[in-house]
Amino acid sequence: MGIRHLLPLAALCFSLSGTAQSIFYVKTDGSGDQTGSSWNNAATLYTALRNTSGGDTVRIAQGDYYTAADSGSWQIVKNLTVTGGYDETEADSAKPNGNVSTTVLHGRKQSDAEGTNNRVITIAGAPFNYIRVTLENLTITGGNGHNDLPQRLSGVAQSGFGYGGGLFNCYAETVLRDVTVAGNIAADNNDPAAGGGIYNTRAALTITGNSEVKDNSASAGGKGFGGGIANCGVGATLLMDNGIVRGNTAVDHPESYRSGYGGGIYNENSGYAKLTGTLIEDNTATTGLGEARGGGIASGNNSRLILSDVLMEGNTAVRNPFNAAEGYGGGLYSGGFDTEESGSAVELSDGTVVRNNIATVGLGHGYGGGIAAAKTNTLTPDGLIVEGNTAVYNPDNMSAGYGGGIYSEAGLGTDWAAFDVAIRTNTATTGRGESIDNNLYQRQTVTILPDRGVEILSTTLKEPLIFAPGDNFDLIFKAEGYANRTPVVMVNDISINPEKIGDNIYKCHIATDNIKGNITIKIYINIFSVTFIEIAKGITVNFLGNTFSEARRYFLFPVGDTARFSFAADNAHRNERPFIYINGKQHSPVETAGGKYELLFENIAENIDIKLRFSPDAAVFPENTVLTYSRNGFLIVESPAAEIPVTVYTPAGQIQARCQVSGTKSIALPEGMYMVKAGAEVRKVIVKDAL
Repeated sequence: MGIRHLLPLAALCFSLSGTAQSIFYVKTDGSGDQTGSSWNNAATLYTALRNTSGGDTVRIAQGDYYTAADSGSWQIVKNLTVTGGYDETEADSAKPNGNVSTTVLHGRKQSDAEGTNNRVITIAGAPFNYIRVTLENLTITGGNGHNDLPQRLSGVAQSGFGYGGGLFNCYAETVLRDVTVAGNIAADNNDPAAGGGIYNTRAALTITGNSEVKDNSASAGGKGFGGGIANCGVGATLLMDNGIVRGNTAVDHPESYRSGYGGGIYNENSGYAKLTGTLIEDNTATTGLGEARGGGIASGNNSRLILSDVLMEGNTAVRNPFNAAEGYGGGLYSGGFDTEESGSAVELSDGTVVRNNIATVGLGHGYGGGIAAAKTNTLTPDGLIVEGNTAVYNPDNMSAGYGGGIYSEAGLGTDWAAFDVAIRTNTATTGRGESIDNNLYQRQTVTILPDRGVEILSTTLKEPLIFAPGDNFDLIFKAEGYANRTPVVMVNDISINPEKIGDNIYKCHIATDNIKGNITIKIYINIFSVTFIEIAKGITVNFLGNTFSEARRYFLFPVGDTARFSFAADNAHRNERPFIYINGKQHSPVETAGGKYELLFENIAENIDIKLRFSPDAAVFPENTVLTYSRNGFLIVESPAAEIPVTVYTPAGQIQARCQVSGTKSIALPEGMYMVKAGAEVRKVIVKDAL
């Protein structure tokens, strides 16, 4: 999928004046007084970046370069290409002879008597002037992003927070090609921090070639978000192809009680991240004593994450044997980060492997050694392998391990069995606590919506109302004040028949074996039906807010509610005006634009039966020819004139019986309400058990 945002027009506009692009040369012994026009006249990197124009190139000779204590990080504010690795012998058009390790850009990791700490590079365009930048063949290391806030970051970053120890990228389309970002920290104290190596916001960042983000830390004691990379905010886009994210840590202090999110990558607040052919390895959400989510990756709060052909291996959410807090998702955590946040849309496909990750090596509960997916999340796995992961890896741990491979939280709704997923050889716990589902812990929620006058007495589920597939349960309720009405119970819009077990007391048995996802149970008493008992061929009916099909022609509405339908004739019947019969009386249709008609029922207070015809006698089988009714627990169909096809549906459209009837036929059905299509007619029949 492509980038999800459109950059301002200014981001796409380059110099149209015809001015030739220039090359600036930088050496370790370059001078601030030099122009940088050649290797013999090389400038400092500060001077070159200041003197360039949009579209220029900066070539950096091999060597180690250090940010100055009084100058801050190197700032790129124009369209530029910056390339390292030159040994000064290359031809003008030649690539550099050195590799990524030969040109190293250092930040200031600690404040000292000479000046404050600073990150290595700040790339910053402007809200309506995005820039395009390429960094090639460089190592970015030793930076500290705490309170490094150049004026161009005003309104984007806040004091008391650490951002991007190696690189801060905003209002830009930036490409890192053959770049190593290593050994940086976003904050070296107890302040919160994001993006130990890279912080990307309001920008598009592409990492390609033989690039690696390794051994970075977000925070030394405060909350940490993304030890390697933090991709945050509307418009933040991260594309990584064949890269490596290894050995990064979100919170790196053994005594810190702050939470760590995303040891390798943190994708949050509407961020979009797509990783292809990438290795996520040996990252840690926390080495401290706080809660941790996502040893390899944490994604949430309206973000989107796509992993294709990604290997996620050896990551750990909690990497401290004395930590008693919870660890979620050794490899991947997806969902909200607190109760007020929404989750993430995640796609895992094309050979993605989640292997040998650990949710916690500590003393607390472990949830999902490989993957932990929260209820606020949408997760689509296809072609996924989850193997060898462990939720709790500590022989002294007395807490429970949930889902060694995958922890699928109640409410998620993913039908894992419907996808091409291999979940194998995972372990819920190696400790002494309860082991709950080695491979897949899957729980779903039950929501009960009773009508007024219905009191829920009990269920065989424990609070909160969650179940595992195959966990059948009973629901008992009382319906007061409607002695002459049998309650209607709908389970995910499929009707079931309640059993009367006492004075106005009913029991329903809910079988979950064939139910996919969460369950919503609606119990109706004071309710009426709208039924299309006949629809002539050539008429299409639509109802806003529900499913309408040949099988489903029956709808339930609370008393006083409003129902609105539209219908139209096909081209073959364009010149014919339909006839409408409502509860046996003819009505004139209200014609709207485009040859459509409308039916509006307000303040519904009775059952409504509707026939739509092109002529008063359009029915193939008149009503006095075919009879359908209930007797002694059977559905009776009488067709004395000819053999007719009969199909019996539940109100939700499930077929219960199908046969040919000539004469009289008895069909055994459980007690309940059914739609019977006999020939061209559809009728509603209530089957009751024999007294």
